[in-house]
Amino acid sequence: MYSSFTMPIDPWPQQMNDYKKGEEVGSGNFATVYRGSLASDPSKKCALKVIK
Repeated sequence: MYSSFTMPIDPWPQQMNDYKKGEEVGSGNFATVYRGSLASDPSKKCALKVIK
């Protein structure tokens, strides 16, 4: 039996230039994590994970 399932649409922008990168939070073998915010709305905070 199949059920009706829809994936929610992600409201966040998908391009790196849609964000402002802040200070580095942490780093590992594969990526570095930065504090960030939306370029269009700096009150919306996020974390940016940049793969090495």
